Amino acid sequence: MLEISVLHNNKYILIYALCGFFLLCSQARGQSVVVPQAASPNDHANGGVLVAQYPKMLDKYERDFDLYFLELLRLALDKSKIPYVLEGVELPVMVESRSAEFLKANQHMVHWLNASGGRENTLKPIKVPLFKGLIGWRVFFIRAEDQAKFLKVKTKAQLAQFVAGQGHDWPDTQVLKDNGLKVRGLPSWRGLFEMLSHHRIDYFPRSIIEVERELRLFESLGLYVETSLVIRYPAAYYFFVNSDNKRLANAIAIGLKQAITDGDFDLLFNRHFSGIIQRARLSERTIIPLSNRIDFPVAQEDLWFNLRAESPLSTAP
Repeated sequence: MLEISVLHNNKYILIYALCGFFLLCSQARGQSVVVPQAASPNDHANGGVLVAQYPKMLDKYERDFDLYFLELLRLALDKSKIPYVLEGVELPVMVESRSAEFLKANQHMVHWLNASGGRENTLKPIKVPLFKGLIGWRVFFIRAEDQAKFLKVKTKAQLAQFVAGQGHDWPDTQVLKDNGLKVRGLPSWRGLFEMLSHHRIDYFPRSIIEVERELRLFESLGLYVETSLVIRYPAAYYFFVNSDNKRLANAIAIGLKQAITDGDFDLLFNRHFSGIIQRARLSERTIIPLSNRIDFPVAQEDLWFNLRAESPLSTAP
């Protein structure tokens, strides 16, 4: 997969023509394109084509989940006004901690990951919350027969009577534990749904942006989305790059800032998530706030979803 940004700048015509020639030749031979030198994250030459390699998951669910991130990454790179190649590196499904190691080893160059203290110390995050913090608004998968039990829950202390399931290396697991909630960790995301179905955990918190697709995906298990509660804590997905790849980090940061300023970030966000937010009925749920030890720039209020603030969500396309 190769994508090249289109900029109306004559000095890049030769670069684009050469890239196009390499692409056509490689397709004719059934080979992938290699752009010499430009793929190096340490290439900071003025005017060089910026290469952004991202992990292209083979699993269909993961690919579908990644569509928003890819649109946002393209938007940011377009608005950076830097000529770029966006290239997918095909990989099997892997946990985020593994992807972070791949980034450190330059196996790919950019990925969208859940922020964690350790991750931000070893990689370079572009600190714009890509989901506007919605990853920290979590409703629960439960067994339908347990809904009556959860209707009685109004506080964190009452919720602590139940056992949650989470990925063993997810930042969310530590958040729940730090807030006194019982958690069972598992390496397999899919396995957590099975654990819930087999009564090995009581609930599985999922962000409102994930729960609808997962309900369809695991329909055969007969699970149910709890109707009365939502836990909320500061959390964010950021674009992460290798700490040495300052050129790519700067391009993404500049482009995201421009997209926020001109409103295109909100347009894209609303197109993907306005309906999901409405269907989650957050204002009708009891909100249980949790703390997070990770320091987020929540003072930048325009970057974060605010249930109380007036928003254009209801009129979004």
